[in-house]
Amino acid sequence: ELKDQAQEIFQTYFLNQTHDSLAHYIQMLPKEDSSLVQVTTHSRLLTSTSKTELAEMLGMSQTAITLLSLQQFKTEEEFRKKVNQFIAKIESSQDDSKRIMIAQVDAGNKSARNLVECAKYIIQGMMMKITKKSNFNLFLVIHLPRGSSYAGYPSQPWRSVHIDELRSQHGIHPMQIRMMKDRSIYEIVKSEVEEETGVVSVEVLVESMVPKAASMIKGGNPARTVIRIDKFLNSFKTNKAFKCITLSKIVEILKKKDSQTNNSESWLSEMSIYSTRLKEGSTYRSTVWNHLQDTITPALAGVMVQIDSNNNLDIMTSKDEWRIDLFLKVYRSIDVQESFDVSLVETSKEIRLVQHGENNLSTKLPFSWILVNLVDHCFNHKIEDKNNHQSNLLEQSQIGLALLHAFKEKNSSILKDYIYDFMNLTVKSNQVDEIRLLATFLEKLVEETKAKQDMIEDSEEIELELSEENLMIRKEEKSRKNEELIELKEIYQRQSFSPISIHAEFKEIKDQVGWFNSITSIYPDLVKDIEDLLEKSPNLPLNLAALKTAMDKKLTPKFDEFDNDMTRETWARYVYQLQAIVEQMVKVKSVQVLNGNLEAIRSSWTQIQILRLFLHHVIPPNIDPLLKKTVLAKIKTVWMTLKNPDMKTHATFKNVIQVLKIINVQAAKLHYTGGVNECIRCKEIPSKAVALPCGHVGCEDCLLEFIEQRGGERRCPGERCKSPKIPDDFEIRSTFDVNEAVKKHGEFRSLLNLFFMDLIDNFCFTSMEEPPEKKVLDALLEFITVKTLSGDSEKKSTKELSPFQEHGIDSSPVVRSFLLQLCLKCDKKLALEHIETFMAHKKPLLDCEDEVIEFSQLYMNCVQDVNLQRIHSSDKDIETVLILRSIEILNENDESGGNTDFDIPSLDAFSNVIFALGQVAKVVSMYIENPDHIEQSRYMTQLITLANHFLGEGSHIAKEFLVREISMKYRADAVMEMKKYPCLVQLLPEELVKDETSIPDLFHISGKHYQVLKSQMIKGLIQNDFSEFKDHLENNPDQHQIVNVILLALYNCLYLQKEVEVTQEALSNFTNVIQEVSNGWHRFPKVQDLLYNILQSDIGAFDSNDNQSLRDMEIKKIAFFLRSNLSSAQPQNGLLEFFQELVFTPENLLIKFLPTIPHDVTFEIITEMKKEIDKTHNVAPKFFLCPNNHVYTIGDCTNPRSGEGRGKCADCGTDIGGQSYGQLMQGNKLLEGEKDKTRTGYTEVVEGQSKEGTREMTPFEVSILQLLIHLCLLSGSLDKLTEVSNLCQRPEQDIVNYLLGKINLGITAASKYVGKSQDEILFLVSSLAAEVSKWEGNKFDLLSHQSRVDWEREFVKKVKDFNKRLEPIRIDYDKAVETDDTSSLGALHTLLHGEVHYKTAHDRLWQVRFRVTADNLMEWLVSNNQANNAQTLIEFMKKIDTVEFLGNLPAILQLQKQLVEKFTGRIALSDVEGMSIRDFYSKVEDTNKEQFIQLSEVLLKTWNNLSDKVKGFGGIMAAELAKLDMFDHVLDPGNTPAAFLFPASHGKGLCSYALAMLLIDTHNSLVRSDLPPIHPYSAGPGHLATLTKSQVQTMLLAHTRYYLQKNGVTKEEYDIVSMDRRIKEKYVQGRPRLLDTELQRIQFLEDRSGFEQRLLSSRITQQDLSNNAQYQIETELKSLPDLCQLLESVYTAKDFLLEAGGQPDLSLAKFLGNLHLYNGDIPGSTNGGPFRHLQLANVDSLLNFLLLVRAKRMIKNGQSPFEQVIPLAYRCSLPIALSETITDCLTSIPHAWLLPNLFSFIWTRLRTQPTGDSSGQPEWPLKDTLAPHVLQGEEHCDNIQADILVKHAIDFFQIVTKAAFDF
Repeated sequence: ELKDQAQEIFQTYFLNQTHDSLAHYIQMLPKEDSSLVQVTTHSRLLTSTSKTELAEMLGMSQTAITLLSLQQFKTEEEFRKKVNQFIAKIESSQDDSKRIMIAQVDAGNKSARNLVECAKYIIQGMMMKITKKSNFNLFLVIHLPRGSSYAGYPSQPWRSVHIDELRSQHGIHPMQIRMMKDRSIYEIVKSEVEEETGVVSVEVLVESMVPKAASMIKGGNPARTVIRIDKFLNSFKTNKAFKCITLSKIVEILKKKDSQTNNSESWLSEMSIYSTRLKEGSTYRSTVWNHLQDTITPALAGVMVQIDSNNNLDIMTSKDEWRIDLFLKVYRSIDVQESFDVSLVETSKEIRLVQHGENNLSTKLPFSWILVNLVDHCFNHKIEDKNNHQSNLLEQSQIGLALLHAFKEKNSSILKDYIYDFMNLTVKSNQVDEIRLLATFLEKLVEETKAKQDMIEDSEEIELELSEENLMIRKEEKSRKNEELIELKEIYQRQSFSPISIHAEFKEIKDQVGWFNSITSIYPDLVKDIEDLLEKSPNLPLNLAALKTAMDKKLTPKFDEFDNDMTRETWARYVYQLQAIVEQMVKVKSVQVLNGNLEAIRSSWTQIQILRLFLHHVIPPNIDPLLKKTVLAKIKTVWMTLKNPDMKTHATFKNVIQVLKIINVQAAKLHYTGGVNECIRCKEIPSKAVALPCGHVGCEDCLLEFIEQRGGERRCPGERCKSPKIPDDFEIRSTFDVNEAVKKHGEFRSLLNLFFMDLIDNFCFTSMEEPPEKKVLDALLEFITVKTLSGDSEKKSTKELSPFQEHGIDSSPVVRSFLLQLCLKCDKKLALEHIETFMAHKKPLLDCEDEVIEFSQLYMNCVQDVNLQRIHSSDKDIETVLILRSIEILNENDESGGNTDFDIPSLDAFSNVIFALGQVAKVVSMYIENPDHIEQSRYMTQLITLANHFLGEGSHIAKEFLVREISMKYRADAVMEMKKYPCLVQLLPEELVKDETSIPDLFHISGKHYQVLKSQMIKGLIQNDFSEFKDHLENNPDQHQIVNVILLALYNCLYLQKEVEVTQEALSNFTNVIQEVSNGWHRFPKVQDLLYNILQSDIGAFDSNDNQSLRDMEIKKIAFFLRSNLSSAQPQNGLLEFFQELVFTPENLLIKFLPTIPHDVTFEIITEMKKEIDKTHNVAPKFFLCPNNHVYTIGDCTNPRSGEGRGKCADCGTDIGGQSYGQLMQGNKLLEGEKDKTRTGYTEVVEGQSKEGTREMTPFEVSILQLLIHLCLLSGSLDKLTEVSNLCQRPEQDIVNYLLGKINLGITAASKYVGKSQDEILFLVSSLAAEVSKWEGNKFDLLSHQSRVDWEREFVKKVKDFNKRLEPIRIDYDKAVETDDTSSLGALHTLLHGEVHYKTAHDRLWQVRFRVTADNLMEWLVSNNQANNAQTLIEFMKKIDTVEFLGNLPAILQLQKQLVEKFTGRIALSDVEGMSIRDFYSKVEDTNKEQFIQLSEVLLKTWNNLSDKVKGFGGIMAAELAKLDMFDHVLDPGNTPAAFLFPASHGKGLCSYALAMLLIDTHNSLVRSDLPPIHPYSAGPGHLATLTKSQVQTMLLAHTRYYLQKNGVTKEEYDIVSMDRRIKEKYVQGRPRLLDTELQRIQFLEDRSGFEQRLLSSRITQQDLSNNAQYQIETELKSLPDLCQLLESVYTAKDFLLEAGGQPDLSLAKFLGNLHLYNGDIPGSTNGGPFRHLQLANVDSLLNFLLLVRAKRMIKNGQSPFEQVIPLAYRCSLPIALSETITDCLTSIPHAWLLPNLFSFIWTRLRTQPTGDSSGQPEWPLKDTLAPHVLQGEEHCDNIQADILVKHAIDFFQIVTKAAFDF
């Protein structure tokens, strides 16, 4: 209705009635006529001050105006007297000047209407008595509260008028409202700024907005917040140009906002209807003014935040006019509207201050960040387009012109300031002194360049020598030269002391500055020392000056203090801190390096590094004190020896060796008499040491042998022994003390040797340009190749790499690969040179052809490893790359013969061929398992075709190699399977194609009895005579063993072997013998049953058929083996019981928790969530299930949602929540008890997909146990087919094939886990099948989760123990196979297990190699019982998938930091959730876009690889992540929301935040360092435990020894202890932890909880208002508009205080004044207004009190303070019956307690989203909900009626408030 009347109302009040104040209205009245006027108003009533202002405006004397209030008169007579006095003055007046009487009344009281009518009656009566013509006006002013009505407009003689604001507002709110209608605010402001139309004073408006705009600015230096207001206002008021530019910028922003707004011209009408201020009692005029402020303030805040970054406004107060001029020119040119979205600022009420640069320091030039970016852009453009001059580009921009002009006019002074700002913005530093030093250094370089340019300008033109014959050519050349010189001069002239030249110089030293900055960030106290060094050595590069200072001040060793362990550790820590920086620096040679500065520093650093290595190895913290003292005595000698630390030179190498030998001897003197540390005879470390009287030491056996060889002569074997005779009474016998001395010294000598090996590795063979000197290589070869043994005759043997002659002989005949691996660390060319040199020196020392072969094989293995490492380190599909590379190799080598030389090129080619055939073997094994898949792969098919062509007819040795490769690495039955496929059979040697013999009998694992019984059984079947067999049985008392073996032999003879045909007669006789023997087997009923099945040919799944593969038959043999073994075992507890149940009673397992079967992960998550919620909210949460059984929780209320609180399941999208309070929606249910829902019985698990294992078991252990379980079930299907089918949930007709398939997959998976052949897995499982019957022990009922865990632990223990005994079992098995006379092993067995006969020496290089890779290293360690030797390595390998991506953490954090700093509080989550990352790229500045895209791609790549890890990381966070649709697809910039990039606590940004947390947590879980923790954002790759699979593979290469075996197999051994030590030193102890509490998260606009709710107590100590203060404030603030204006001022002040803080005892009134905020004081007064006695400590309490007073005043005036603030659900009216009883409630509840507590509850609990769960809250009883909210007086809540609910809270408060006023 009001909308319909809007036009009429506006016409009446703003066009027809032009008055805007009482004074204006009086001026419009007829001047000579007297009048009675009834005035209604909403504004404050007039005061004595108002009377003065009125008199001035009317040009009257104050005595001519009478101002009174009706409420001041107690009786009518008093009022009558006052009117009489006014009339008397009129009557007695001698002139006709106007007199005015104003009688005011507040109509808010019920009695006010009677007062008005009475006053009018008295006035009218008194006026009738006037006899003289008079000139007066009498006004009856009636104040009407907002929302009230007044029906009392009289007729003659009264005039009636409504005046919205009595006081003139033109000085306060200078505007013409009537000229604003149907015009947008943008149009109004634009016309006023451009034409000064007088509609509104924009200048005054802007000045009034500055404090509020400043309060919106968040971030930066808190102390700046107040200063910013003064700086801006001063510039705005005093600098006309600044004012004009500011106003124009505001207009630009309003224009952009106006274009995005619909019906922007209707703002005035909408404000009139919906304005909250009007409802609070403000006048229309002030409301319009405030609306303009609210609209324009965000725009002003946007301007202020841009012009005061880095304290930029300070420049406006500079004494240098050119600075101010430059400020204004840049200010005028910048586009402020592109930098922020004003609508977002309006929504969030805040805008972030972006401090430019790395250091947040003040700038010396205006807008330096803009200037630097512009110049940088021009400079970079020049690099791309060399035809343009950068200065020309600068001149194309107004800002660039202004900057160039400033450089031209103020060259010297601006140069220093620009360089300072440039460094400040470009280089991160925590010190002003550091920036100053950098600026000075850059300035010096610029000046030096300028001086050189001046020399060119002063030079004469180049004179060219001319000759007669080519004069014309020379003239043209001279002309061209002169033109080039002129052009060069022009360029230099333009660049001289220009900003471009500064950037050019900085580009040259950018790396220097980066390294300098890195060093000073570690050692900030060295800046002054670096500055001093640069003054002494001005030509020294910046980075080298910093490094030299750091090395001199921090790393120069103080040897006299090194006896203190802490001092040595501190020194080593300093070295670690600089290591990554120096390693980068020494790789780069700067052109500015003079006099070998870099080489000198590199040398010093190498010296320091070697000393650190020495201290680390030789003087560990726990070293014996005497030994430490001995070594430290030589530490200075070590340091001096390293004065030239180049280990590539023979002189240094020899000196270091000598020092080590001296230290070794000195240490030996502590352990041995005379310092002898080797056996005097064998020169080895003494074994069973004996100390001879002469002082020598020898092995007990060596000494006794020596004496025996000399016929009993007792003498020392030492040739030069001074006292060789051994007394007769001296017993040559080892003693404990001597052995301990040998042990101690051996340990110390090992430390020296480890140091020596690391020294060679890190400082002798490096990737530097030059190789070690030839003499160094000779010495190393001598160390590892030759050792002279003394005795009767001298001989040579290889020994380990060690500088000590007595160090142990190498136990293998193969030279260590250590040196070769070091060579291969270099580039290819250098590696070949090293290796050729090595082989040239090696050949004279090799005794025979074997060692040449061994060395060649060693080299080939190393080359293969390096090639594989390069392939695996690429980002491409590894499998495809391997196959393509193999195809390429086979194409290059079209025949397998090739060159048979042993030179490097031949070995390289041969190595490649072996590599390719290895891939062929892999593809063949895959073909056998899935032919269709391979035939569909073009590359794999092509590889097989090429292999057939390559091997051809005459490649017998290559084919044999391929067969060994397939059979030994994958499966031995492959040969039989290959014969089925024409494309594969051609790959086999001819003898294998014809060979039909079977593979070895796995039953030989059961022992010798089986071999004997099988032989006798076969013989009996042939001869039909079983007497020998029967005698053997009768003579063997061990029935348990014999019955099992009989079953195995019987099954083999009747069903498996094919050599002997079993006749019916022989079978009948044999059956009689068996039945006779089995009569005594009554203790083995299950054996009898199985025996019956065998004899009756009823063996079910164990039966074989012609279509079955050899592998399936082997599996059935193992299953039978298991059943036979378990049948002969008595029922027992322990692990055995479970296996027996699997075979004989599988139905019992339906109710049990089977090992390896996954458990309820959801239950674990819920448990963790419960712990975290309990910790956070101190309540026990409930969990619910959606209709599809997905879990959800509702927080701290434990009640389901209702109404608006209904939601959707994050997993399936179904409706969840409640249909009413406490009642769930249909289909939802309570998850009672949060019980573990792990299923009992059997659950299918996909083999080979688990990288984590199950519970405490590794993937390999899980696969082995699953194999045994499936084998047991297969054997149980013999007579329990239905039960097994039910357990596995498969049809009976499919169960056997299903189990065979699962077992085949399990064998493949286990093989891949440990890098062993499938046949080795079969052998292991078969051996375990023979072992399980012995696994008795404690009972495991498997009826609980814990029982299953205990069972699995026991199983792992048994398997590990068994693995230690597996090798002897294998040896016995191989012997049994070799001696088995019942079967012919044939060509395949001979090929695989027999000694290979080679035709040529070169053929011996066809070696099958079993490699442990980074993928299966951990499983190999566990399965080979190496876990205790490699705890650190295993810890890394468990997390290697995550650790591999730790190197991406710096890039991810850099991206996140940029986003947080740029967009916090400036972007909405809804916006970035709705756009893709690719779309978001458009919001990134062009200068940073390329880097931003790269960082984003790093984040996406890391997520795609680690998303599964992230999903399981953290309790509640994991649950929240699970709700996000980010895990089921690969993310890319096109399909991923931009929100993913923003680290956040909710939304898709939680993903990137959780990813960073996972990486940090992974790093910290691995590091055990004494280094101080560092901030994550300052961490680089050198700080992180970034161990990759590629690096693991490299370490395996460097710690591998190779052995050539007779069967054509290369065996490898790995120095796991050394690997573990290196990882521990480098990654565990050499890396700092990261502070995991320092990660930033973005605050989206939706995250704001409202500053009005943020308590100031978080920054300033708060205290409550006293009762006296409350009474004083409420008394003085009689006007509601005044109260609201003060409330807004206090809120603005609070915004400042939340940002900047303050002292609690500071005056609040003074603080408001400093901010130029209204404090309620009367104009001209300085008493401080109503807040004069308050302090900053009262702000929170004052706000609560003012809000309460405002609410009470509005209710009193008939207004609702909660409209549009509190949801409708809480604004329900009380039932009439309850309303009538409220007054009774006040008698039992003090209203002074009830009102503030009820209001606080409404304002904090109901106004915004409550903490925790609020589902159903409107229906909760108010008394119960209010009680936890109040701080004191909780007992009063009991007196609130129970029928009053939370939804009645608003109505209840209003009724109580009105009742309190009446009271």
